[in-house]
Amino acid sequence: MNPETKAQLQAINEANCRINGLYTKWAHKSNHNYYMFLVCYILYMEDTVTQKQISQDCEIPKQTVNNVITTLKQEACITLEPGDVDKREKKISFTEKGRQYASEMLAPIFEIEERIVQKMGKERMGLLVELTCLFCDFLEEEILHEQQ
Repeated sequence: MNPETKAQLQAINEANCRINGLYTKWAHKSNHNYYMFLVCYILYMEDTVTQKQISQDCEIPKQTVNNVITTLKQEACITLEPGDVDKREKKISFTEKGRQYASEMLAPIFEIEERIVQKMGKERMGLLVELTCLFCDFLEEEILHEQQ
């Protein structure tokens, strides 16, 4: 690997680790379980998801997601409906109580993120999203190709 490529990849990986670490730090500082935070964040943004989607999107074990979902269900914060194609795969949605719980949990981090987006500006945020998604698409393509 040439030195420039190595430095760029190292910078990307360090930035990704730092972002994840900062969200983890925020969750702990706010007295929230990190995985509960992640699941609520994804569900809040997506409205309806499956455990498989959460596990894949967050790259966390299905059992970890299941533990969080079980807790949320016991607290009457979510509903589980059969999937459209696979009835065994449940669509997860917040109840009104769950949406309120998530809103209260996530409001402070949303305010932080909003300030960051304002500082970065629309153009740089768009570029960040576009290039990060492109890198992920290429990485996924290469990893899946390699597994064949």
